[in-house]
Amino acid sequence: MRRSFRNVAILVSALGIGSFVSLASADPKTEAEAKKLQSAAMDEDFLMLELKGAQKKLDEAIKKCGGGKCSEAIVAGLQRDLGIVLINAKKTKEGQKAFEAAFAADASVTIGKDYLANADVAKAWEAAKKTAGASAPAPTPSPTPTVTATATAPKPPAGGSAEGNLEVKAKLAPVSYPLPVIIDLPEGLDVDTIKLSYKTAAMEKFKTLDAKKDSGKYVVTIGCEDTQFVGEIKYYVRAYDADKNEVEHLGTLKKPAVIKLVDKMPDDVEAPSYPGDREPEKCVEKGDCQPGFPCDKSASKKPQGSGCESDDECDAGLSCVENENGKKWCYEAGAPGGTKTPSGGGKKLWLGLDIQQDFLFISGSENICKESTWACTKQVEGKQTDIGVSDDKGIQVAEGGGGKTSGGPALATTRVFIGGDYFVTPSITVGARVGYAFRGGNPTENAKFLPFHAEARLQYFFGQPKTSGARPFAMLSGGLAEFDALVPNIVAVPNSGARADDPAACAAATTPEEQGRACRITGIDAYRLAGQSFIAPGGGVWIHLGPSFALNVAGKILLPLPTFSPGLALEVGGKFGL
Repeated sequence: MRRSFRNVAILVSALGIGSFVSLASADPKTEAEAKKLQSAAMDEDFLMLELKGAQKKLDEAIKKCGGGKCSEAIVAGLQRDLGIVLINAKKTKEGQKAFEAAFAADASVTIGKDYLANADVAKAWEAAKKTAGASAPAPTPSPTPTVTATATAPKPPAGGSAEGNLEVKAKLAPVSYPLPVIIDLPEGLDVDTIKLSYKTAAMEKFKTLDAKKDSGKYVVTIGCEDTQFVGEIKYYVRAYDADKNEVEHLGTLKKPAVIKLVDKMPDDVEAPSYPGDREPEKCVEKGDCQPGFPCDKSASKKPQGSGCESDDECDAGLSCVENENGKKWCYEAGAPGGTKTPSGGGKKLWLGLDIQQDFLFISGSENICKESTWACTKQVEGKQTDIGVSDDKGIQVAEGGGGKTSGGPALATTRVFIGGDYFVTPSITVGARVGYAFRGGNPTENAKFLPFHAEARLQYFFGQPKTSGARPFAMLSGGLAEFDALVPNIVAVPNSGARADDPAACAAATTPEEQGRACRITGIDAYRLAGQSFIAPGGGVWIHLGPSFALNVAGKILLPLPTFSPGLALEVGGKFGL
């Protein structure tokens, strides 16, 4: 009997020690960082349909929690939220795997009912539950109050048509006052944090605020900047436990609750107040111009998400940019996730179709058809023939008789491109282009022209992101390409009179003057060869004609290598934002 008790004691001690080790491995600092990322992903990015940003934050939080640095419940909540984001981004298989990982971490993990309004999310959640063999509880049921002798059933929700069991009594509020919103919880519900998201008609997106405890009540204050005008404030509320699991809500993004702002409150309705019947102080009127209130220009700037017409209306660090729906709003250039700050006010990847005309600056030179940096050709008896090489491949020219040019600018190749530019920051793009060149060098066997073009480029844009108007940029590009310039009507002297334009006249000539006129080849096309690689600094401008289209006009200095002949390239084309 003593041995049995001893064995039981050892087993209990082992289990206790194991539990302690498991709990001890969790790092409070890491858990706090993970919860912060989770909150930003689901309460901000996801609700604004910034799915890439939400996924990035959740992936980062899951990575931080690796090696047992977070509790099983927190890891399960992160995986669950990642699954929700992925499925809403049409990555259903990846989302279901995330749900399976959530059940593997904690079989008791739950999901909010409003997320299951998405049929794909609901289907994947049930499939993951079956795969994991988990007996997961039903999605976020209404909390059951603790049954005691004095317990009473929770009051019905007071959110109008909004769904949920949290309660907000305020339905009307006066304009020009801060609006205290008191959130009452059902009896027995244990929460860690509560968040309220709201927007007015002037705001492009919802703003999220954390509720604070005031005299035992959860309170959110909507400030004077958003209560100045008659209209509706739409809002929804979410309550979370310590593991960031949503345990209750009021309203949703699609079906929010409403508080109406009115000029005058009805006689039988009290204005919202703080706990203890503390009334909010009236906002200073715009005409009063006291510091810190809307009349003061430094305080009247609009917050992120507010509608605007110009940058001057927005808070410091914000710009008035046009979103994908054509509406202007205040938005932070360089905000986390970066998905709404590139040059198109929401577009990071831009595909382009461009045409480029090249010019080369040619120095004066003699005997050019004998030089390796030139290729000379002419139609002879209906056949394109090389000039200046051996007789078995063309017409050989006499020593010193290879023709000459006085130099100057010359029209060179024309090329077309397709390519793409990606905004790695609101001001910097990296990109690549491929293309094909026309009007190139010798079409015969001598110095065959390379028509293909491959280019990498780096661009720096000046000023704020735009969806209309001009935005200049500087660039540096380089790659593989050949740039040939045609110099027509070159005259050369063949090494044999039989290869002259008029062999009979050449044979009949007796004086040097006569031979000079008769023993020659005229009408030669000489191509100055440059490349077949290059470096090209330059600059230009994107003229934005809408959120998804810009006209590109640019110029660059051509520095062909290793066959060097400096030049200039002018390009024009269209850019299409995705």
